[in-house]
Amino acid sequence: MEECSITDGIFYIYECFKNGTIHDIMMQGGNFRGILIENSGKVRELFSSLQEKKVAFWGVGRRLQIVMELFKDDINFEFCFIDSRKAGSIYKGREISSYEQVVNENDVILLLNHMYESEIRDMIDHYHGKEQVFIFDRFIK
Repeated sequence: MEECSITDGIFYIYECFKNGTIHDIMMQGGNFRGILIENSGKVRELFSSLQEKKVAFWGVGRRLQIVMELFKDDINFEFCFIDSRKAGSIYKGREISSYEQVVNENDVILLLNHMYESEIRDMIDHYHGKEQVFIFDRFIK
Protein backbone atom coordinates (compact mmCIF):
# COMPACT_ATOMS: atom_id res chain seq x y z
CA MET A 1 0.00 0.00 0.00
CA GLU A 2 2.95 2.34 -0.49
CA GLU A 3 1.13 4.32 -3.15
CA CYS A 4 -2.37 5.70 -3.20
CA SER A 5 -4.85 3.85 -5.34
CA ILE A 6 -7.08 5.36 -8.00
CA THR A 7 -10.03 4.60 -5.73
CA ASP A 8 -8.44 6.77 -3.00
CA GLY A 9 -8.12 9.63 -5.45
CA ILE A 10 -11.69 9.31 -6.68
CA PHE A 11 -12.98 9.15 -3.10
CA TYR A 12 -10.97 12.28 -2.24
CA ILE A 13 -12.28 14.24 -5.24
CA TYR A 14 -15.83 13.20 -4.30
CA GLU A 15 -15.21 14.43 -0.75
CA CYS A 16 -13.84 17.72 -2.09
CA PHE A 17 -17.00 18.33 -4.08
CA LYS A 18 -19.22 17.23 -1.21
CA ASN A 19 -17.45 18.97 1.72
CA GLY A 20 -14.61 21.06 0.39
CA THR A 21 -13.65 23.89 -1.86
CA ILE A 22 -11.91 24.33 -5.19
CA HIS A 23 -8.76 25.06 -3.15
CA ASP A 24 -9.02 21.57 -1.62
CA ILE A 25 -9.21 20.05 -5.09
CA MET A 26 -6.18 22.03 -6.25
CA MET A 27 -4.22 20.96 -3.17
CA GLN A 28 -4.82 17.30 -4.07
CA GLY A 29 -2.47 17.55 -7.01
CA GLY A 30 0.86 19.26 -7.46
CA ASN A 31 -0.31 22.38 -5.66
CA PHE A 32 -0.07 20.62 -2.26
CA ARG A 33 3.53 19.68 -3.01
CA GLY A 34 4.28 23.25 -4.10
CA ILE A 35 2.71 24.72 -0.99
CA LEU A 36 4.73 22.34 1.18
CA ILE A 37 7.95 23.24 -0.60
CA GLU A 38 7.11 26.94 -0.32
CA ASN A 39 6.52 26.51 3.43
CA SER A 40 9.25 23.94 4.09
CA GLY A 41 10.91 26.06 6.78
CA LYS A 42 7.63 26.32 8.64
CA VAL A 43 7.01 22.57 8.33
CA ARG A 44 10.54 21.76 9.55
CA GLU A 45 9.98 24.05 12.55
CA LEU A 46 6.73 22.27 13.34
CA PHE A 47 8.34 18.84 13.07
CA SER A 48 11.26 19.99 15.21
CA SER A 49 8.80 21.10 17.92
CA LEU A 50 7.33 17.58 17.96
CA GLN A 51 10.60 15.76 18.73
CA GLU A 52 9.60 14.81 22.28
CA LYS A 53 6.00 13.96 21.34
CA LYS A 54 4.13 10.91 20.12
CA VAL A 55 2.38 11.91 16.91
CA ALA A 56 -0.38 10.30 14.84
CA PHE A 57 -0.68 11.25 11.18
CA TRP A 58 -4.41 10.98 10.48
CA GLY A 59 -5.13 10.29 6.83
CA VAL A 60 -3.13 7.85 4.73
CA GLY A 61 -3.33 9.10 1.19
CA ARG A 62 -1.63 11.35 -1.32
CA ARG A 63 -0.97 14.16 1.14
CA LEU A 64 0.79 11.87 3.60
CA GLN A 65 2.78 10.35 0.76
CA ILE A 66 4.03 13.82 -0.22
CA VAL A 67 4.79 14.83 3.38
CA MET A 68 6.75 11.62 3.99
CA GLU A 69 8.65 12.04 0.73
CA LEU A 70 9.61 15.69 1.30
CA PHE A 71 10.24 15.61 5.05
CA LYS A 72 11.35 12.06 5.86
CA ASP A 73 14.64 13.36 7.30
CA ASP A 74 12.79 15.89 9.49
CA ILE A 75 10.42 13.42 11.11
CA ASN A 76 12.47 12.70 14.22
CA PHE A 77 9.62 11.81 16.54
CA GLU A 78 7.64 8.71 17.39
CA PHE A 79 4.64 8.39 15.08
CA CYS A 80 1.86 6.17 13.85
CA PHE A 81 -0.75 6.29 11.10
CA ILE A 82 -4.51 6.51 11.60
CA ASP A 83 -7.05 5.99 8.86
CA SER A 84 -10.42 4.39 9.56
CA ARG A 85 -10.90 3.16 5.99
CA LYS A 86 -7.41 1.64 5.74
CA ALA A 87 -6.94 0.26 9.27
CA GLY A 88 -5.10 -3.04 9.25
CA SER A 89 -3.16 -2.22 6.08
CA ILE A 90 0.56 -1.51 6.04
CA TYR A 91 2.10 1.82 4.97
CA LYS A 92 5.82 2.56 5.09
CA GLY A 93 6.31 -0.66 7.05
CA ARG A 94 3.85 0.34 9.78
CA GLU A 95 0.36 -0.90 10.43
CA ILE A 96 -2.38 1.67 9.93
CA SER A 97 -4.63 1.90 12.97
CA SER A 98 -8.19 2.95 13.51
CA TYR A 99 -8.57 5.68 16.09
CA GLU A 100 -10.24 3.42 18.64
CA GLN A 101 -7.07 1.25 18.62
CA VAL A 102 -4.82 4.13 19.67
CA VAL A 103 -7.04 6.47 21.73
CA ASN A 104 -4.86 8.63 23.98
CA GLU A 105 -1.64 6.82 23.02
CA ASN A 106 -0.43 9.93 21.19
CA ASP A 107 0.17 13.50 22.29
CA VAL A 108 -0.68 15.12 18.97
CA ILE A 109 -2.84 14.19 16.02
CA LEU A 110 -1.72 15.78 12.76
CA LEU A 111 -4.86 15.88 10.67
CA LEU A 112 -3.64 16.22 7.10
CA ASN A 113 -6.94 17.37 5.63
CA HIS A 114 -9.27 19.86 7.32
CA MET A 115 -12.27 18.57 5.34
CA TYR A 116 -12.52 15.68 7.78
CA GLU A 117 -12.10 17.80 10.92
CA SER A 118 -15.72 17.67 12.10
CA GLU A 119 -15.96 13.91 11.62
CA ILE A 120 -12.60 13.34 13.34
CA ARG A 121 -13.41 15.60 16.30
CA ASP A 122 -16.73 13.76 16.73
CA MET A 123 -14.86 10.47 16.78
CA ILE A 124 -12.30 11.80 19.30
CA ASP A 125 -15.12 13.05 21.53
CA HIS A 126 -16.94 9.73 21.23
CA TYR A 127 -13.86 7.85 22.49
CA HIS A 128 -12.96 10.55 25.07
CA GLY A 129 -9.69 11.33 23.34
CA LYS A 130 -7.38 13.90 24.94
CA GLU A 131 -4.87 14.41 22.14
CA GLN A 132 -4.10 17.85 20.75
CA VAL A 133 -5.45 18.07 17.19
CA PHE A 134 -3.33 20.05 14.74
CA ILE A 135 -4.83 20.84 11.33
CA PHE A 136 -1.80 20.50 9.07
CA ASP A 137 -3.22 21.85 5.80
CA ARG A 138 -4.49 25.04 7.48
CA PHE A 139 -1.02 25.55 8.97
CA ILE A 140 0.67 25.58 5.57
CA LYS A 141 -1.86 27.75 3.71
